[in-house]
Amino acid sequence: MALRHIVLVKVAKKEDASICVEELKKMRESLKPHVPILSFIISENIGTYGSADVVLIVDFPDAATLKLYQEHPLHLTVVQNNRSITTEWLSIQIPLSLFE
Repeated sequence: MALRHIVLVKVAKKEDASICVEELKKMRESLKPHVPILSFIISENIGTYGSADVVLIVDFPDAATLKLYQEHPLHLTVVQNNRSITTEWLSIQIPLSLFE
């Protein structure tokens, strides 16, 4: 079953959102040869309201690929590197079929 992985990130300082986005974009490009991802979207919050500053939406073909992504050294490094500028990470995995 295909999955959508949604991550909401809160940063310590508003200006850190762009740093977080750039790190996630680099990770996306580095992971392409290693993890078969269906879709990978990253964005800062462009609105004036919201409790998150950055969103990451990644579609995986199955739970095994999500696990491969979550345990991949490139992913773990980005999470660790961003700990100094982030205050909270919330994530949820839902069936991609909900969007069909």
